[in-house]
Amino acid sequence: MEYIILFGYIVVFISLILCGRFFKSTQLSKKVLIGLFVIKLLFVGFYFSYYQDNNRFSDSKRFFKQAQTLHNTCFDKPKLFLNILTNISLGRDTQPAGVFGAIPIESLPYTLDYTHESRFVVHLTALLMFFTGQNYLVLLLTTAFLSFCGSVFLYKYFNPQNKTSQKLALTACFIIPSTTFWTSGLSKEVLFFFFISATLFLINKCLYQKWTLSSVLLICLSIGGMIYSKLHLLSIFLPLCVIYVFCHYKPKKLILKYICGIFIFLFFSIIIHYVSYESFFDIWNAIQYQNNHFIGMEQASHADGQTDIYLPFLDGNPLGFLNAIPIALFNAIYYPSLQTTDIYHFCAGMETLLFIGLLINMVIGMFKRSMDNQSLFLLFFCLLSFIVIGLCTPNVGALCRYKSMCLPFLFYLSFFIGQNHIVTQSQEQPS
Repeated sequence: MEYIILFGYIVVFISLILCGRFFKSTQLSKKVLIGLFVIKLLFVGFYFSYYQDNNRFSDSKRFFKQAQTLHNTCFDKPKLFLNILTNISLGRDTQPAGVFGAIPIESLPYTLDYTHESRFVVHLTALLMFFTGQNYLVLLLTTAFLSFCGSVFLYKYFNPQNKTSQKLALTACFIIPSTTFWTSGLSKEVLFFFFISATLFLINKCLYQKWTLSSVLLICLSIGGMIYSKLHLLSIFLPLCVIYVFCHYKPKKLILKYICGIFIFLFFSIIIHYVSYESFFDIWNAIQYQNNHFIGMEQASHADGQTDIYLPFLDGNPLGFLNAIPIALFNAIYYPSLQTTDIYHFCAGMETLLFIGLLINMVIGMFKRSMDNQSLFLLFFCLLSFIVIGLCTPNVGALCRYKSMCLPFLFYLSFFIGQNHIVTQSQEQPS
Protein backbone atom coordinates (compact mmCIF):
# COMPACT_ATOMS: atom_id res chain seq x y z
CA MET A 1 0.00 0.00 0.00
CA GLU A 2 2.86 2.37 0.81
CA TYR A 3 4.26 2.04 -2.71
CA ILE A 4 0.87 2.83 -4.26
CA ILE A 5 0.66 6.03 -2.17
CA LEU A 6 4.29 6.80 -3.06
CA PHE A 7 3.53 6.48 -6.78
CA GLY A 8 0.46 8.71 -6.40
CA TYR A 9 2.50 11.43 -4.73
CA ILE A 10 5.17 11.22 -7.42
CA VAL A 11 2.48 11.80 -10.05
CA VAL A 12 1.08 14.77 -8.06
CA PHE A 13 4.52 16.38 -7.64
CA ILE A 14 5.41 15.90 -11.31
CA SER A 15 2.08 17.49 -12.28
CA LEU A 16 2.86 20.48 -10.07
CA ILE A 17 6.29 20.82 -11.66
CA LEU A 18 4.82 20.68 -15.17
CA CYS A 19 1.89 23.01 -14.58
CA GLY A 20 2.79 25.18 -11.61
CA ARG A 21 3.50 28.87 -12.25
CA PHE A 22 6.24 28.77 -9.61
CA PHE A 23 8.26 26.31 -11.71
CA LYS A 24 7.42 27.89 -15.06
CA SER A 25 8.90 31.20 -13.89
CA THR A 26 12.38 29.61 -13.88
CA GLN A 27 12.29 29.73 -17.71
CA LEU A 28 13.59 26.15 -17.70
CA SER A 29 12.06 23.61 -20.06
CA LYS A 30 9.74 20.93 -18.70
CA LYS A 31 12.24 18.22 -19.65
CA VAL A 32 14.99 19.90 -17.64
CA LEU A 33 12.75 20.36 -14.59
CA ILE A 34 11.57 16.75 -14.68
CA GLY A 35 15.15 15.56 -15.17
CA LEU A 36 16.29 17.54 -12.13
CA PHE A 37 13.42 16.13 -10.06
CA VAL A 38 14.34 12.59 -11.13
CA ILE A 39 17.91 13.26 -9.93
CA LYS A 40 16.44 14.35 -6.59
CA LEU A 41 14.39 11.14 -6.44
CA LEU A 42 17.54 9.09 -7.04
CA PHE A 43 19.23 10.80 -4.11
CA VAL A 44 16.17 10.05 -1.96
CA GLY A 45 16.72 6.40 -2.87
CA PHE A 46 20.42 6.68 -1.95
CA TYR A 47 19.49 8.31 1.36
CA PHE A 48 16.94 5.59 2.17
CA SER A 49 19.32 2.74 1.34
CA TYR A 50 22.24 4.41 3.16
CA TYR A 51 20.32 4.42 6.45
CA GLN A 52 18.79 0.95 6.02
CA ASP A 53 21.73 -0.34 8.03
CA ASN A 54 20.45 -0.58 11.60
CA ASN A 55 23.94 0.16 12.93
CA ARG A 56 23.96 3.56 11.22
CA PHE A 57 22.38 6.30 13.32
CA SER A 58 19.74 8.41 11.56
CA ASP A 59 17.98 11.55 12.75
CA SER A 60 15.33 10.90 10.09
CA LYS A 61 14.34 7.56 11.60
CA ARG A 62 14.37 9.00 15.10
CA PHE A 63 12.17 11.94 14.08
CA PHE A 64 9.84 9.58 12.20
CA LYS A 65 9.33 7.24 15.17
CA GLN A 66 8.71 10.10 17.58
CA ALA A 67 6.34 11.76 15.12
CA GLN A 68 4.44 8.46 14.94
CA THR A 69 3.98 8.52 18.70
CA LEU A 70 2.85 12.13 18.62
CA HIS A 71 0.51 11.51 15.67
CA ASN A 72 -1.17 8.59 17.46
CA THR A 73 -1.72 10.84 20.49
CA CYS A 74 -4.12 12.87 18.34
CA PHE A 75 -6.63 10.00 18.29
CA ASP A 76 -6.24 8.93 21.92
CA LYS A 77 -5.79 12.32 23.62
CA PRO A 78 -6.51 15.16 21.17
CA LYS A 79 -6.16 17.84 23.86
CA LEU A 80 -2.70 16.56 24.81
CA PHE A 81 -1.77 16.39 21.10
CA LEU A 82 -2.64 20.07 20.62
CA ASN A 83 -0.77 20.96 23.80
CA ILE A 84 2.41 19.16 22.66
CA LEU A 85 2.09 20.56 19.15
CA THR A 86 2.15 24.13 20.45
CA ASN A 87 5.25 23.48 22.56
CA ILE A 88 7.60 25.45 20.29
CA SER A 89 9.43 28.23 22.09
CA LEU A 90 11.49 30.93 20.42
CA GLY A 91 14.38 30.35 22.77
CA ARG A 92 16.27 27.28 23.95
CA ASP A 93 14.13 26.50 26.98
CA THR A 94 13.09 22.85 26.87
CA GLN A 95 10.51 23.07 29.66
CA PRO A 96 7.38 21.41 28.22
CA ALA A 97 4.39 23.72 28.16
CA GLY A 98 1.59 24.43 25.68
CA VAL A 99 -1.69 26.29 25.32
CA PHE A 100 -3.27 24.18 28.07
CA GLY A 101 -0.40 24.54 30.54
CA ALA A 102 2.35 22.13 31.59
CA ILE A 103 2.77 18.82 29.76
CA PRO A 104 3.43 15.71 31.88
CA ILE A 105 6.96 14.49 31.16
CA GLU A 106 5.79 10.89 30.78
CA SER A 107 3.39 12.01 28.02
CA LEU A 108 6.08 13.47 25.75
CA PRO A 109 7.11 11.41 22.69
CA TYR A 110 10.66 12.77 22.96
CA THR A 111 13.16 13.48 25.72
CA LEU A 112 13.60 16.88 27.32
CA ASP A 113 17.08 17.42 25.88
CA TYR A 114 15.54 18.31 22.53
CA THR A 115 16.04 21.81 21.20
CA HIS A 116 13.12 23.71 19.73
CA GLU A 117 14.46 22.93 16.23
CA SER A 118 14.21 19.18 16.81
CA ARG A 119 10.74 19.53 18.27
CA PHE A 120 9.68 21.50 15.22
CA VAL A 121 10.76 18.69 12.86
CA VAL A 122 8.87 16.11 14.96
CA HIS A 123 5.75 18.27 15.12
CA LEU A 124 5.81 19.06 11.41
CA THR A 125 6.28 15.39 10.53
CA ALA A 126 3.35 14.45 12.78
CA LEU A 127 1.17 16.97 10.90
CA LEU A 128 2.32 15.69 7.51
CA MET A 129 1.19 12.21 8.53
CA PHE A 130 -2.42 13.39 8.20
CA PHE A 131 -1.74 13.62 4.44
CA THR A 132 0.88 10.91 3.87
CA GLY A 133 -0.08 8.37 6.49
CA GLN A 134 2.63 6.80 8.63
CA ASN A 135 4.66 5.87 5.55
CA TYR A 136 8.36 6.65 5.86
CA LEU A 137 9.10 6.62 2.12
CA VAL A 138 6.19 8.95 1.34
CA LEU A 139 7.40 11.37 4.02
CA LEU A 140 10.92 11.29 2.54
CA LEU A 141 9.42 12.08 -0.86
CA THR A 142 7.38 14.97 0.56
CA THR A 143 10.34 16.60 2.30
CA ALA A 144 12.47 15.99 -0.81
CA PHE A 145 9.91 17.93 -2.85
CA LEU A 146 10.13 20.74 -0.31
CA SER A 147 13.91 20.69 -0.74
CA PHE A 148 13.46 20.71 -4.53
CA CYS A 149 11.32 23.84 -4.19
CA GLY A 150 14.14 25.36 -2.15
CA SER A 151 16.53 24.62 -5.02
CA VAL A 152 14.13 26.39 -7.40
CA PHE A 153 14.06 29.44 -5.11
CA LEU A 154 17.86 29.45 -5.03
CA TYR A 155 18.08 29.17 -8.83
CA LYS A 156 15.74 32.12 -9.18
CA TYR A 157 17.84 34.03 -6.67
CA PHE A 158 21.01 33.45 -8.73
CA ASN A 159 18.97 34.50 -11.79
CA PRO A 160 21.39 33.35 -14.53
CA GLN A 161 21.25 35.41 -17.72
CA ASN A 162 23.16 33.27 -20.25
CA LYS A 163 23.73 29.59 -21.05
CA THR A 164 27.03 29.35 -19.20
CA SER A 165 25.68 30.85 -15.99
CA GLN A 166 22.51 28.73 -16.33
CA LYS A 167 24.57 25.52 -16.34
CA LEU A 168 26.56 26.68 -13.34
CA ALA A 169 23.38 27.71 -11.49
CA LEU A 170 21.72 24.35 -12.22
CA THR A 171 24.76 22.56 -10.84
CA ALA A 172 24.94 24.76 -7.75
CA CYS A 173 21.24 24.47 -6.93
CA PHE A 174 20.34 20.92 -7.96
CA ILE A 175 23.36 18.67 -8.55
CA ILE A 176 25.97 19.23 -5.81
CA PRO A 177 26.06 15.67 -4.36
CA SER A 178 26.39 16.52 -0.66
CA THR A 179 23.69 19.19 -0.59
CA THR A 180 21.29 17.06 -2.65
CA PHE A 181 21.93 14.01 -0.46
CA TRP A 182 21.67 15.63 2.97
CA THR A 183 18.47 17.48 2.02
CA SER A 184 16.68 14.23 1.18
CA GLY A 185 15.53 13.18 4.64
CA LEU A 186 13.42 14.29 7.60
CA SER A 187 15.86 16.83 8.94
CA LYS A 188 16.49 20.41 9.99
CA GLU A 189 18.77 20.78 6.96
CA VAL A 190 15.80 20.42 4.58
CA LEU A 191 13.85 23.13 6.37
CA PHE A 192 16.77 25.53 6.65
CA PHE A 193 17.71 25.07 2.99
CA PHE A 194 14.14 25.79 1.89
CA PHE A 195 13.68 28.83 4.13
CA ILE A 196 17.06 30.44 3.45
CA SER A 197 16.57 30.01 -0.32
CA ALA A 198 13.06 31.48 -0.15
CA THR A 199 14.26 34.41 1.99
CA LEU A 200 17.11 35.27 -0.37
CA PHE A 201 14.83 35.15 -3.41
CA LEU A 202 12.17 37.31 -1.78
CA ILE A 203 14.68 39.91 -0.57
CA ASN A 204 16.26 40.12 -4.01
CA LYS A 205 12.84 40.40 -5.61
CA CYS A 206 12.04 43.35 -3.33
CA LEU A 207 15.40 45.01 -4.02
CA TYR A 208 15.21 44.78 -7.80
CA GLN A 209 11.47 45.34 -8.16
CA LYS A 210 9.69 46.92 -5.21
CA TRP A 211 8.90 46.27 -1.58
CA THR A 212 5.33 45.01 -1.15
CA LEU A 213 3.41 44.07 1.98
CA SER A 214 2.89 40.51 0.77
CA SER A 215 6.62 40.04 0.10
CA VAL A 216 7.56 41.46 3.52
CA LEU A 217 5.08 39.12 5.23
CA LEU A 218 6.48 36.13 3.33
CA ILE A 219 10.03 37.16 4.30
CA CYS A 220 8.97 37.30 7.96
CA LEU A 221 7.36 33.85 7.72
CA SER A 222 10.46 32.46 6.06
CA ILE A 223 12.72 33.94 8.75
CA GLY A 224 10.38 32.41 11.31
CA GLY A 225 10.97 29.06 9.64
CA MET A 226 14.73 29.53 10.01
CA ILE A 227 14.26 30.25 13.73
CA TYR A 228 12.79 26.77 14.09
CA SER A 229 15.38 25.01 11.94
CA LYS A 230 18.83 26.57 12.59
CA LEU A 231 18.65 29.39 15.13
CA HIS A 232 22.43 29.67 15.51
CA LEU A 233 22.90 30.11 11.73
CA LEU A 234 20.04 32.58 11.55
CA SER A 235 21.87 34.67 14.16
CA ILE A 236 24.56 35.43 11.56
CA PHE A 237 22.35 35.37 8.47
CA LEU A 238 19.94 38.08 9.63
CA PRO A 239 22.53 40.82 10.39
CA LEU A 240 24.26 40.08 7.08
CA CYS A 241 20.91 40.53 5.31
CA VAL A 242 20.59 43.99 6.88
CA ILE A 243 24.08 44.89 5.64
CA TYR A 244 23.24 43.41 2.21
CA VAL A 245 20.13 45.56 1.83
CA PHE A 246 21.95 48.69 3.05
CA CYS A 247 24.85 48.14 0.63
CA HIS A 248 22.42 47.60 -2.23
CA TYR A 249 21.26 51.21 -1.88
CA LYS A 250 24.73 52.51 -0.92
CA PRO A 251 27.04 50.54 -3.24
CA LYS A 252 30.28 52.47 -2.68
CA LYS A 253 33.15 50.96 -0.62
CA LEU A 254 31.31 47.68 -0.12
CA ILE A 255 34.08 45.76 1.66
CA LEU A 256 34.57 48.54 4.21
CA LYS A 257 30.83 48.69 4.87
CA TYR A 258 30.60 44.93 5.38
CA ILE A 259 33.52 44.90 7.81
CA CYS A 260 32.15 47.90 9.73
CA GLY A 261 28.66 46.39 9.74
CA ILE A 262 29.94 43.11 11.20
CA PHE A 263 31.93 44.92 13.89
CA ILE A 264 28.86 47.02 14.83
CA PHE A 265 26.78 43.86 14.99
CA LEU A 266 29.36 42.14 17.24
CA PHE A 267 29.55 45.19 19.49
CA PHE A 268 25.79 45.34 20.09
CA SER A 269 25.55 41.54 20.41
CA ILE A 270 28.11 41.64 23.26
CA ILE A 271 26.12 44.40 24.98
CA ILE A 272 22.93 42.32 24.65
CA HIS A 273 24.79 39.28 25.97
CA TYR A 274 25.69 41.01 29.23
CA VAL A 275 22.51 43.07 29.61
CA SER A 276 19.97 40.42 28.59
CA TYR A 277 21.66 37.06 29.07
CA GLU A 278 19.81 33.99 27.71
CA SER A 279 17.29 36.12 25.83
CA PHE A 280 16.21 35.20 22.30
CA PHE A 281 18.43 37.99 20.92
CA ASP A 282 21.55 36.72 22.70
CA ILE A 283 23.37 35.01 19.82
CA TRP A 284 26.36 34.14 22.03
CA ASN A 285 24.06 32.13 24.26
CA ALA A 286 22.49 30.40 21.24
CA ILE A 287 25.93 29.31 20.00
CA GLN A 288 27.06 28.36 23.51
CA TYR A 289 23.92 26.25 24.01
CA GLN A 290 24.50 24.42 20.73
CA ASN A 291 28.17 23.86 21.63
CA ASN A 292 27.51 22.61 25.19
CA HIS A 293 24.52 20.50 24.19
CA PHE A 294 26.29 18.75 21.31
CA ILE A 295 29.48 18.11 23.31
CA GLY A 296 27.46 16.63 26.17
CA MET A 297 25.48 14.42 23.81
CA GLU A 298 28.64 13.17 22.06
CA GLN A 299 30.45 12.50 25.33
CA ALA A 300 27.49 10.49 26.59
CA SER A 301 27.57 8.29 23.47
CA HIS A 302 31.28 7.41 23.84
CA ALA A 303 32.50 4.99 26.48
CA ASP A 304 35.62 7.06 27.15
CA GLY A 305 33.64 10.30 27.46
CA GLN A 306 35.47 11.88 24.53
CA THR A 307 34.19 13.40 21.30
CA ASP A 308 35.23 12.56 17.73
CA ILE A 309 36.59 16.07 17.25
CA TYR A 310 38.20 18.28 19.88
CA LEU A 311 36.04 21.30 20.56
CA PRO A 312 36.54 23.92 23.28
CA PHE A 313 33.69 23.98 25.78
CA LEU A 314 32.29 27.51 25.48
CA ASP A 315 31.40 29.25 28.73
CA GLY A 316 29.56 32.30 27.38
CA ASN A 317 32.55 34.61 27.36
CA PRO A 318 32.74 36.27 23.89
CA LEU A 319 36.55 36.30 24.16
CA GLY A 320 36.46 32.51 24.43
CA PHE A 321 34.44 32.40 21.23
CA LEU A 322 37.02 34.51 19.40
CA ASN A 323 39.90 32.36 20.67
CA ALA A 324 38.15 29.24 19.36
CA ILE A 325 37.67 30.56 15.80
CA PRO A 326 40.92 29.05 14.38
CA ILE A 327 39.96 25.66 15.86
CA ALA A 328 36.44 25.97 14.42
CA LEU A 329 37.69 26.70 10.89
CA PHE A 330 40.23 23.88 11.12
CA ASN A 331 37.53 21.41 12.23
CA ALA A 332 35.06 22.45 9.53
CA ILE A 333 37.59 22.06 6.72
CA TYR A 334 40.04 19.37 7.84
CA TYR A 335 38.00 16.58 9.42
CA PRO A 336 35.32 16.02 6.75
CA SER A 337 38.00 16.14 4.04
CA LEU A 338 40.80 13.97 5.40
CA GLN A 339 39.55 12.17 8.51
CA THR A 340 36.71 10.02 7.21
CA THR A 341 36.30 6.84 5.18
CA ASP A 342 32.56 7.26 4.59
CA ILE A 343 31.92 8.00 0.89
CA TYR A 344 29.24 10.62 1.56
CA HIS A 345 31.37 12.42 4.13
CA PHE A 346 34.38 12.19 1.83
CA CYS A 347 32.45 13.79 -1.04
CA ALA A 348 31.43 16.69 1.22
CA GLY A 349 35.07 17.20 2.22
CA MET A 350 36.42 17.09 -1.33
CA GLU A 351 33.75 19.51 -2.53
CA THR A 352 34.64 21.92 0.24
CA LEU A 353 38.36 21.73 -0.52
CA LEU A 354 37.70 22.31 -4.22
CA PHE A 355 35.53 25.35 -3.62
CA ILE A 356 37.86 26.81 -0.99
CA GLY A 357 40.78 26.42 -3.40
CA LEU A 358 38.82 28.30 -6.03
CA LEU A 359 37.82 30.88 -3.42
CA ILE A 360 41.46 31.56 -2.61
CA ASN A 361 41.99 32.30 -6.28
CA MET A 362 38.93 34.57 -6.19
CA VAL A 363 40.18 36.45 -3.12
CA ILE A 364 43.54 37.02 -4.85
CA GLY A 365 41.57 38.38 -7.79
CA MET A 366 39.81 40.84 -5.48
CA PHE A 367 42.93 43.00 -5.62
CA LYS A 368 42.50 43.26 -9.38
CA ARG A 369 38.75 43.86 -9.52
CA SER A 370 35.95 44.92 -7.20
CA MET A 371 33.40 42.43 -5.86
CA ASP A 372 29.68 42.96 -6.12
CA ASN A 373 27.31 43.18 -3.17
CA GLN A 374 25.86 39.70 -3.60
CA SER A 375 29.27 38.00 -3.72
CA LEU A 376 30.46 39.77 -0.57
CA PHE A 377 27.25 38.84 1.23
CA LEU A 378 27.64 35.16 0.35
CA LEU A 379 31.37 35.19 1.11
CA PHE A 380 30.84 36.49 4.65
CA PHE A 381 27.86 34.18 5.17
CA CYS A 382 29.90 31.10 4.22
CA LEU A 383 32.89 32.18 6.32
CA LEU A 384 30.81 32.93 9.43
CA SER A 385 28.74 29.77 8.92
CA PHE A 386 31.89 27.65 8.85
CA ILE A 387 33.02 29.32 12.09
CA VAL A 388 29.68 28.79 13.86
CA ILE A 389 29.34 25.21 12.59
CA GLY A 390 32.92 24.46 13.62
CA LEU A 391 32.22 25.86 17.09
CA CYS A 392 29.10 23.77 17.60
CA THR A 393 29.84 20.39 16.02
CA PRO A 394 32.23 17.79 17.53
CA ASN A 395 31.11 15.05 15.12
CA VAL A 396 32.32 14.44 11.54
CA GLY A 397 28.95 13.32 10.17
CA ALA A 398 27.13 16.34 11.59
CA LEU A 399 29.85 18.64 10.23
CA CYS A 400 29.23 17.31 6.72
CA ARG A 401 25.47 17.70 7.04
CA TYR A 402 25.54 21.20 8.48
CA LYS A 403 28.04 22.73 6.09
CA SER A 404 26.40 21.14 3.04
CA MET A 405 23.98 24.09 3.19
CA CYS A 406 26.88 26.41 2.31
CA LEU A 407 28.16 24.44 -0.69
CA PRO A 408 25.79 26.00 -3.29
CA PHE A 409 26.96 29.45 -2.19
CA LEU A 410 30.62 28.38 -2.27
CA PHE A 411 30.04 27.03 -5.77
CA TYR A 412 28.48 30.35 -6.79
CA LEU A 413 31.41 32.29 -5.36
CA SER A 414 33.94 30.00 -7.02
CA PHE A 415 32.53 30.09 -10.54
CA PHE A 416 30.21 33.07 -10.88
CA ILE A 417 32.61 35.85 -9.93
CA GLY A 418 33.04 38.15 -12.89
CA GLN A 419 30.04 36.70 -14.75
CA ASN A 420 28.02 39.85 -13.94
CA HIS A 421 24.77 37.97 -14.46
CA ILE A 422 22.76 39.71 -11.75
CA VAL A 423 20.00 41.92 -13.11
CA THR A 424 20.14 45.68 -12.70
CA GLN A 425 17.45 47.64 -10.96
CA SER A 426 15.81 48.44 -14.26
CA GLN A 427 15.34 44.74 -15.05
CA GLU A 428 12.68 42.59 -13.51
CA GLN A 429 13.24 39.17 -12.06
CA PRO A 430 10.66 36.46 -12.73
CA SER A 431 8.07 36.22 -9.98
